[in-house]
Amino acid sequence: MFIHISQTKSPERVGAVNGSIKNWHFAIHKEVTEYLFETPRLLWIIDTNLTRDKEQGLRAAIETMAEPDCEKLETLLNGNFFAAVLDKEQQRLTLLRDPSGVKTGYFSVDGTELFVGSIMHEVANARSSVDFHPEAVHQLLYSGYLLDGYTLYADVQELTMGTTLVLDGQFRPLHREKVSIRLAERDNELSPEQNFRMLREESRKAHEGYVAPSNRVLLSGGLDSIAMLICLDDLQLGDRLDSLSFKVKGTTQDETVYAQSIAQHLGIENQVLEINPDDVANFEGFEETLLRMNNPYFGVWIFGNFRGTPHQMFYAGQDTRLHTPALNEVDKWAFALLPYQNRFWMRFVAQPLARLAGNFMKLLGWPNSKNRILKNLYKATHIFDLKRYLRKFYLKLDPEKIAAAGLPTTFYSDFEKHFEFDLDSIPTERALYNKLVELKWKEQYVYDMRYLQDVARINQTYIAMPFYNRRLAEFSSSIPFRLATKPMVGQDRFGEKKWIVYKYALRHAFRDKLNDLTFYRAKAVSNTLHQLFNGVMGQKVRSLLIQDLANPRSLIQRFQLQAFVQRFLHTDFWEMEDSSYLMTIYYIGALTVYNRHIVCRQSGLKKGVFPLTAYWAA
Repeated sequence: MFIHISQTKSPERVGAVNGSIKNWHFAIHKEVTEYLFETPRLLWIIDTNLTRDKEQGLRAAIETMAEPDCEKLETLLNGNFFAAVLDKEQQRLTLLRDPSGVKTGYFSVDGTELFVGSIMHEVANARSSVDFHPEAVHQLLYSGYLLDGYTLYADVQELTMGTTLVLDGQFRPLHREKVSIRLAERDNELSPEQNFRMLREESRKAHEGYVAPSNRVLLSGGLDSIAMLICLDDLQLGDRLDSLSFKVKGTTQDETVYAQSIAQHLGIENQVLEINPDDVANFEGFEETLLRMNNPYFGVWIFGNFRGTPHQMFYAGQDTRLHTPALNEVDKWAFALLPYQNRFWMRFVAQPLARLAGNFMKLLGWPNSKNRILKNLYKATHIFDLKRYLRKFYLKLDPEKIAAAGLPTTFYSDFEKHFEFDLDSIPTERALYNKLVELKWKEQYVYDMRYLQDVARINQTYIAMPFYNRRLAEFSSSIPFRLATKPMVGQDRFGEKKWIVYKYALRHAFRDKLNDLTFYRAKAVSNTLHQLFNGVMGQKVRSLLIQDLANPRSLIQRFQLQAFVQRFLHTDFWEMEDSSYLMTIYYIGALTVYNRHIVCRQSGLKKGVFPLTAYWAA
């Protein structure tokens, strides 16, 4: 989606929907997966996850809506939408975004012109001039995420999750309101069996509205994507359902073994695509692809290697962690101390003694030890100061670590402010965990969503993310905390060694269709970033960094990243342990592309190309 509205001149474009409303002149470009509907009064442009077979029903429903309404759209569109609605009578523009944040949109006012789009770089490129937003750039460097409502560019805004914004004829805000997902503060009173049954039922319902003529699960082999496959299998789709898995050639952490196992167990076809890090063809259009992504995550070079259509629905299994709290035993000890945080003995005895012990262990190098027992003992010294513990180990707020990595800490205090919470106002362990989910949702979760919707757009198809469904999330947030965090004996991530595993409620909710291999398997992620950097992708990123350092308007020099990138430029081979560093290097490489093409406009890319990607197509 890209919309250009001008108060002074006609922005008519070839291949666009052109028109005028009083002194507004507009041009609208939509992707093949987006929808445009017109009623006598309203012109709707909608980015959603509904396949083309639902277009007529969607049109009929839209025609009955007298006004844009976020909650009505949420019901109609399965909670996945960004919509722009032009009111031809009142000369207003209404922007709406779903409360889950699955879809997103950006806007910018530039004098007498307004730009709205589903890709931040296109909106930025349309402005007469643009610069980076320094705090946002540092968010990406510090965490690998860009928070909800932020873009990389000053004067380009993202509509925040669940927001309805109305702009008048002069592009001034007339009205703003927000709809939010309400997470529980207390455990529900259902029995374990009732919770398992409800979780299964609500999960299935969250998938129903997406069902298309062709349904493909992006099957990683992890429990979340397997649960998604089972939900769709419950709907008895027959040959309308299959699955797609990916592996990086030469990996020692092959998840497709588990994907193929469950697919065979359920009698569902599974295709495995092997990605060769040394094959140039897998990385064609490198910069063009980055310019199509709101989250330029490296996974696009693995999981984006497919082609879809507007008649297909793909499904991705990222979940909210509400029904699968990511807590180990030390974390649970910390949570159990919630009621005691203001006790005298806690503040003046336990906390000071624990700090002393932690400092001593730090001198011994325990925080960086490969011995899990030593690392967890160091971690345990922080549990008596719960807020400090959660900020350091769960929210990953650690300025010392950032400084030690060689990144500038100029904006770190601004970054930390986004994760403030009042421990005294939180009544239960479940409420505390849900507050952390709320904070992570506007950071990690929403950034994952941006990436997967980027992959869908690039491949001209749809990717549903059913576990972010509001009704499912609100129920999952009430599953009794002890039940949700209950451990059980299972198997190691990539082996047969006995291991303590979690996700107890999810495992038992889907037990009837899980085979033993997947039921008992520990949570795991296949770490392959180092392999990509040892191949073609690493060469491309190296070239981008060298090119930027030679640029008089170098991004690396501007943000004082020279020392950080030198390690990369002087290293020829990478190990799995380097993944965190390489992730930051990859994002720096992407930022140099945005610096050259969008901020500096040194590529021959003209201001206001409509849309930006049309430049590359030409």
